[in-house]
Amino acid sequence: MKKTLTVVGCAAAAVMLLAGTGAAHQGDDRKESPDHQKQTILWMSTTSISLLPTPYVSLKAKLTEADTGEPVVGRRIDFYGGGYALCQADTDRHGWARCNGAENYGLQTLKEIAAGYEAVFTGDGVHAPTAQHAPATIGTNLT
Repeated sequence: MKKTLTVVGCAAAAVMLLAGTGAAHQGDDRKESPDHQKQTILWMSTTSISLLPTPYVSLKAKLTEADTGEPVVGRRIDFYGGGYALCQADTDRHGWARCNGAENYGLQTLKEIAAGYEAVFTGDGVHAPTAQHAPATIGTNLT
């Protein structure tokens, strides 16, 4: 059984103040697209940094068509944090892309906590590019 214990310190408090409460998804960031491309929406869930036993960040985002809400399947989503590429994953049959990125407890992690994370879909000729941002939360996974 996996549980998350939230650790609140100065950095975590700053993240909460900057990010608000961290909704299940963060807005609708539609991008302008040429007439021949379908507009897309990328929904990114609030992200969790697990500190114990091994440090990692869990990232996930859902890609849908803006006009129908249908999932966009089999497209690569790139995840970034603190200015670094963390991981990438293809969307599943429901439009979700999920991956874990390694954490090192250093300056990179502090930048990620302060800035949050980005999910980016670069487009594919049929679907227009889009991006989304989500705040970070700090926790520890206990089994």
